[in-house]
Amino acid sequence: MNKREKVLKGLEICKEDSKLCFGESECGYQSVFPRCWITLAADALELMKEREPQWTPITFRPLTEEEKAEHPEWCYIIDSPTPDDGEDILVSNGRAVWADVWGNNGVECYLESDHELEGVAWMKMPTPWKKEANA
Repeated sequence: MNKREKVLKGLEICKEDSKLCFGESECGYQSVFPRCWITLAADALELMKEREPQWTPITFRPLTEEEKAEHPEWCYIIDSPTPDDGEDILVSNGRAVWADVWGNNGVECYLESDHELEGVAWMKMPTPWKKEANA
């Protein structure tokens, strides 16, 4: 049983049998109350955080004098984490969300859609849905 299945089973049992179990339940969190509840809640929170989409705003910073001398053609540097070159990503401008591809040719970073990078955020594509074996 993976962590997700264990948490769901524990929550289902707690929902149906709200009596204090004192660690005698079949939920898989057999420890002395209230520790089982704390552990179950912590595991559920961890799973929720893992599933929460993580938007990364694209931010910029001015060049240092050293960087200006080395790259006179540059105007700014992206100061936030960026996807890998050619990576499929989701992009948002705060009003809409679209699929795009990140590009980095060694001189500039861009979106294949030619949308401006200023004022947008990106995140990795979600894991594709997988049909359950017994469905």
